[in-house]
Amino acid sequence: MLGASLSHMLNDAVPQIQIALIPVFMKEFNLTIFQAGLMVSIPLLCSTVSIVFAGFLADRVDHVNQIVMALSLMAVSSILLGFTRSVSLLTAILSAILVGNSLFHPAGFTLSSGVMSSNRRTTALGFFNAGGIMGFALGPFSVGALLGRFQWRTIYLVWTVILIFTIAYMLTLKWRKTYKPQLKEAEPQSDRPSVRSILALPFITLIVIVGLEWMGRHMILTYLTSFLVFDRNFTVQLASVFLGLISVVGILGGPLGGYIADRFGVVKWFMICIGGLAACTYLILSLTHLWHLTAVTLMFGFFAAGEMASASSLVSDYVHTSRRGLGYSLYFLAINGVSTIAPLTGALIAEGHGFPAVFYGSMTLMIFALAMVWLTLKKQ
Repeated sequence: MLGASLSHMLNDAVPQIQIALIPVFMKEFNLTIFQAGLMVSIPLLCSTVSIVFAGFLADRVDHVNQIVMALSLMAVSSILLGFTRSVSLLTAILSAILVGNSLFHPAGFTLSSGVMSSNRRTTALGFFNAGGIMGFALGPFSVGALLGRFQWRTIYLVWTVILIFTIAYMLTLKWRKTYKPQLKEAEPQSDRPSVRSILALPFITLIVIVGLEWMGRHMILTYLTSFLVFDRNFTVQLASVFLGLISVVGILGGPLGGYIADRFGVVKWFMICIGGLAACTYLILSLTHLWHLTAVTLMFGFFAAGEMASASSLVSDYVHTSRRGLGYSLYFLAINGVSTIAPLTGALIAEGHGFPAVFYGSMTLMIFALAMVWLTLKKQ
């Protein structure tokens, strides 16, 4: 479990560097807001296309091998970023990093969903998510700590070294056989259901809800640093720290949120988290005091971590054990799919109405997702 969580941290840290560096890319390459959004959306599109393949692969190969493949692709791509001098090459390499990110998730989540019994599954996934959330924090924090002393390309090289050490650690684990896909006796391989069988109404409804909530969330995460820099006059370094703060509390919020969900109900906690995210979005727009913004940002991170733990647990509830890799790939297909269009949508809104309008749009999507949970999943 430790190796999986550590790998999840790195897998989510490296893509977040790109988000924190958007203002830097805009200045260095003389990009408009729309062009910057396009540079974010193209890698996400590549990630979306590759996620279903990653899910089929996760149902058929050793999960550790797939994780190593994903981290290796990210390490090679991070090295190549040091040689980029054009926007097209930069976008292509960032796309390869996001493909590696997609390759990791179905294997990592399938692995983690099977390490504990079903009544403690959300807690296990909360711990696994805590690794990824730590990565969401450390990626922007590394920008805040290193940018100014070093060029942005050097930041990627630092993470390359960490990736290489983690790959070596994963390969030398004495107990890596415990990561192989485990099938319950009641669900033998010969009884593997068809692909179509996982597309039941509860699962499809969950995917739509996740898509709506993540559409709003990703618009916020993409343009939070830009909002703070251009509307609140923060420095890029300070704005990057705020982006990292969203994830810091998630290191605790993932396991704690999973425990709360297992104790009081996964769907109920799922609703509370989505409502909390919508409320925090409004408060980020309304508050100007540094410490108030800090507190709300931490609350946003806590609810974001809780939503991920509960949603990923619901995927396991709705999908047969032998099809969980594909189930998680469809779950991330929804996330990646809306995340592909979210930067462009946010850019169009920001260019026409300013960055605050992006946050209002995001809040509206979250409220609509909350209403869908109340009307559908809560009754099941």
